[in-house]
Amino acid sequence: MPDLICQRHPAGPVLKLIQPWQEWHELSIFITQLPPTVTTWDLYNRFAREGNIAYISIHESRGVRKDSATVKFCPPPKNDFWSHSKVTISTPEGDGYVVQVQPDQVPPRPITVQSPIRKMVFYPEHVTLFPQALGFGIMYSENTMMMKREQAGDLSLRIDLMRKRIVASFVVNHEDPRGIQEPMAVNHRFQVPFTQLKVMHRFDIDEERWALVLSLDSPPQFFLQNPNIRSTHHNQSLSWSEFEAWFRLTDIIDPTADLKTAAVSLNKTLPIIDIGRWTTYLFLFGKNSALLDEYQIVKSALQDFNVDIVHMDDFTTIPSAPVQVWDMIDPPKPNEAEDEMHYLMENSHRSDILPFEVRYQLEVCISRNILEQHNITSEFIRTLANLASTDKEKVMCILEYIAEKERRIYDPITIFSDPGALGHSPKSKIPNYCAYARKATITPTTIYFSSPTVEISNRVIRKYSAYGDRFLRVQFTDELSEVCQ
Repeated sequence: MPDLICQRHPAGPVLKLIQPWQEWHELSIFITQLPPTVTTWDLYNRFAREGNIAYISIHESRGVRKDSATVKFCPPPKNDFWSHSKVTISTPEGDGYVVQVQPDQVPPRPITVQSPIRKMVFYPEHVTLFPQALGFGIMYSENTMMMKREQAGDLSLRIDLMRKRIVASFVVNHEDPRGIQEPMAVNHRFQVPFTQLKVMHRFDIDEERWALVLSLDSPPQFFLQNPNIRSTHHNQSLSWSEFEAWFRLTDIIDPTADLKTAAVSLNKTLPIIDIGRWTTYLFLFGKNSALLDEYQIVKSALQDFNVDIVHMDDFTTIPSAPVQVWDMIDPPKPNEAEDEMHYLMENSHRSDILPFEVRYQLEVCISRNILEQHNITSEFIRTLANLASTDKEKVMCILEYIAEKERRIYDPITIFSDPGALGHSPKSKIPNYCAYARKATITPTTIYFSSPTVEISNRVIRKYSAYGDRFLRVQFTDELSEVCQ
């Protein structure tokens, strides 16, 4: 017998039946008496208002299309729209046809995934949690996250055990700077394979809220749903999948930004979400029994797949703060000519301009997240500049040392008292057919610089050996997490 739920109503509580199909993970409807010219877009345009469409298929037999089709909803629609009124399909010719719609009466076969370590334990194919908020940011210290942006609204966190990944979905509202059009809501999502996950952290915010924190070493894959869904449907195609409406994303910025003149650098100007640098994510949840039960399933499943969830008692978050390092080390802009004298004054913070070799090595550490740009203070830059003015090679050795260690340093000033860094001397005599070369690795979302390494030289480098420090090897790759898979 169907369960009963109670909904608020102006006239008092109303009992509403929960149909069995509403508890399925998906529902297919069969449509018949379709016009011969109907397209997948015609079907999508009519039924998208009823729920999320995962798949559309217009039936055919031996190359001849039939007058029937299947539309799959995932999750099932909220209402049994097929039983209330006639369903009409509009064709490109402008004609309206009344069609017959019948839901699939057979529940879909539940798909389960066997635990890789406990052969008698099976989990659902995927479990979806619904956060109240999603935060993007960076790890400011070992137990402190700086929140660079917070998202609310239509959010979900799906743990997909079949494909061994987690998928987070969110919506970004793009404002019209002219104020003419309404903000455009665009669906986004990012996915993290289990191979990229090491650990997730949980902490309690208060008696009513708790959070999961995911911090990654490199950016995950981001995707955007094409706002023009019509363009993803082709008139000659008899099938359509929701995956066709998503494409890979490399940045989330203001749509009006001029990318043609934007520099490829670590310093991005006011991104909406800096995919390449904000690689710590916080999922905020409310405490309720149903959610906590699903969370226990998620925790157990992830542990079986070698992803641990660790409880933290002293985790905190801090609000966003501007990055100051670039103002301290960048030369003045052309439109700041009147400030150049002030820029050269002894007391000016911009007097801390670094030699190219030191500046480059500092960006090596920032790009590889050895030093986080928010942690770099004016005291650190002054110390670096003063030391570089007397012993540039020593400064480069210190920065190369911490880059080689590949270990995050939350307090940059401590590197000047590190015995290992102070005693490091990597340079050695190399054969005459070799040279030290710098390298930049460009990924879809960011850029990584590498310390000078020994490489076999070529005719061009040997001819201009006096200018060897002006060569840069550039390599284009996938994200580092994808390369290592």
